[in-house]
Amino acid sequence: MRLGILLLAGMAAWGCGCDALPSAVNGGARSEKVFVGRVESVSEGRIVLRVGEGFKGTSAGEQVVLDHRSNGCIRVSVDTPAAVMYVTNGELEMCGRSRTLDRAADDLKFLRKGWTSLE
Repeated sequence: MRLGILLLAGMAAWGCGCDALPSAVNGGARSEKVFVGRVESVSEGRIVLRVGEGFKGTSAGEQVVLDHRSNGCIRVSVDTPAAVMYVTNGELEMCGRSRTLDRAADDLKFLRKGWTSLE
């Protein structure tokens, strides 16, 4: 019984219980910044990213500093490959669309069409 409680507590602590991810349209609309970026550094409490391609609220070459609160779903390190980042309130959304490029084909197809309502 004790083991079962620990497993359930661990699953809740990982925070990956999102029922459904927003579409690229909804994710982009509710985010302050949307961009392809790479992690430059991770330290206690912050992530520094470099924008490679900006879609909303950023432009290529810009440095973006985010609050870093580990939520289990989004694990970030300097080894993290380039990713499409959806940022709200200075952090990556736990149940948002942020994902590495190998999983972001639909997002990139949509974003690169020039969806002007992102601005």
